[in-house]
Amino acid sequence: MEGLLDKPLNPNKLLKEQFVSNLTGSSLLEIAALSTIVPAVVVLRKWSSRDNIRRDSVKKNDDALAGHKDGVYYFSALVIDFLTVVLPILLIFTILAEWTYICAISLVAVISIYILFKRVSVSSQGSTTSAFS
Repeated sequence: MEGLLDKPLNPNKLLKEQFVSNLTGSSLLEIAALSTIVPAVVVLRKWSSRDNIRRDSVKKNDDALAGHKDGVYYFSALVIDFLTVVLPILLIFTILAEWTYICAISLVAVISIYILFKRVSVSSQGSTTSAFS
């Protein structure tokens, strides 16, 4: 009876334990870098789309049927979203996992530069309009 209690019910349990026994896991810094990448890519995609101004200014007609142009527009937006959001995230989480820190730093740098240029352009536009008022 004691021989039955010594054997595990799952014969592969020992193999599974040996497989994960020497893994160290992820550091908090790596988790933070990976957590930064997803929102950064989404923000860059949102800022890069120039059609927001055009779509917001046109009044939406819910009663109208979607035409061929709308289908092409949505399909192209889907492809662009896949190429600019989903594909980079998959690549960074899998193939480029060793470059996580560099990718996170570069994405944050691009967003910071964009914000800096946006503020400079807004402040220069504000100073020129106030001078003529």
